[in-house]
Amino acid sequence: MRLPRPSRPSLLLLAPLLVGLITGLAGVSPASASSPAWSSADSHGHTSFFQIAGTVLSGVGEGHRAHSTLAAAHALENAQHLLGDKKPDFVKDLKDKADDATMALTNLFTHRDDLSTSDQKVAARVLARPSGSSRMCNDAQKVCVHYSTSGSNKSTKAWATKVLGVVSHVAKTYASSGYRRPVGDGTKGSHKNYVDIYLADVAPQGYYGYCAPESGKYVATAYCVLDNDYAASQYGTRHTPTENLEVTAAHEYFHAVQFAYDVNEDTWFMEATATWAEDQIYTRINDNRQYLPYGQLRKPRVPLDKDTTFGVYGNWIFFRYISEHLPAKKGALPSIMLQIWKKAAVSADRKHNKYSVAAITSALAARKTSIKKIYAGFATANLHPKLSYKEGASTRYPVAKAAGSTTLKPAKKKASGYFNVQHLASATRRFKPHNLGTAWQLRLSAHLPKHRLGVAIVTVYKMHRTNTRYIKLNAKGNGHVRVDFDNAHVKKVELTLVNTAHGYKCHQGTAYACKGKPTTDTLKDTWSAKLVKS
Repeated sequence: MRLPRPSRPSLLLLAPLLVGLITGLAGVSPASASSPAWSSADSHGHTSFFQIAGTVLSGVGEGHRAHSTLAAAHALENAQHLLGDKKPDFVKDLKDKADDATMALTNLFTHRDDLSTSDQKVAARVLARPSGSSRMCNDAQKVCVHYSTSGSNKSTKAWATKVLGVVSHVAKTYASSGYRRPVGDGTKGSHKNYVDIYLADVAPQGYYGYCAPESGKYVATAYCVLDNDYAASQYGTRHTPTENLEVTAAHEYFHAVQFAYDVNEDTWFMEATATWAEDQIYTRINDNRQYLPYGQLRKPRVPLDKDTTFGVYGNWIFFRYISEHLPAKKGALPSIMLQIWKKAAVSADRKHNKYSVAAITSALAARKTSIKKIYAGFATANLHPKLSYKEGASTRYPVAKAAGSTTLKPAKKKASGYFNVQHLASATRRFKPHNLGTAWQLRLSAHLPKHRLGVAIVTVYKMHRTNTRYIKLNAKGNGHVRVDFDNAHVKKVELTLVNTAHGYKCHQGTAYACKGKPTTDTLKDTWSAKLVKS
């Protein structure tokens, strides 16, 4: 999992420093990478990932990559680097300095057949499950917890019992809500087709836990690793050890469920929905709130489906918006997410499974709505999340940034400009009145060249209420509206231009959905504002 959580607001415990970012499961690789020399423990005596897994790698250099494809070689190197003998660091700048163990291992898993024979052996060791001298199982939910009572990964029977209870609850919740159970792994872990959870000290590598696909091609079996105690000395006191266990188990087990639908799905989709799921099961913990500043709730101009460090976690809020507006449940969870994952599932002939955005589009259409309508509403909601989300006020959601602000007054009555708006993104211009009485209104005009894909929205923030309305666009993409604009009643007015384009030419090696190039991407949307007498 998931990048470590901050112990105080300005600092975040990070995963090992990247050589480059993983940009997705289809093999978009880092710009450069090197092969570190691996050792079994760092200078502080911390156990490396490879020691946790029972394997210590050494001497894996560029010469061994000669017969592997570039994407596969980089996937292997990246997994080694992320999961190797590197200590986490405290930094203030989070940009491009973290990645996820589950996705690194999944990326390696999906590329393993493109590796040379020697590299396939290395990959097998990287992907190998850990060991545990003791185990306890829940036969009803087909879950086993493996743990050791000695050594650097030692845990206690009491903690293992707690883990088994939490994971069993998570497994039961997903199953009773209609989700597939993880793919059976035969007799691995000793119990036939049980999901195996291993306890290990993963904190030195900067992780809370991870799940790894193990066998299969389009769907895959999986095992998971959770920390052996979530000690406050390693993870801080923001949450209790039990709370850290709960949200991590909910998140990581959902990855194992996802692998039963399509192990090759888009990274942003897998991470955003897993982060959504943890909040649905353990809503009181609100750990996923910390990622919101990195997603569209704070950065609306970055495409929703872009695979970027913390942004893939922060965009869980999109699925929160969907499930709040389509709240019908199956079991304990909103059924819309189940329907989306069913659309994303690999079919028997592999011709009908849909990538992330297509699956969302199809599931929304089945609910008699559209991604254009939902996404436009989402973009608007993010301007005032305190009013738009059930938890918006109590959990202090961040507010989407305006792309610019203009103050209009009798001496400055006009303004105009444009935004280059990328697909599944939005841009907002803010207008503030100055020295204006009740005789004035604001006339806003917008031109969106792709009017079938674009949406223009105006939001008026009055002293005691907020009004939102859509601007009707004609066939040429032009529209305008007049709204109140005086200092006595209006605090500000915002014009939001939304690009809901969601078509792709897939498998082009990008960081977007299906690793595709958007068929319609950046649109130049123009706007103008003018003070007029009411």
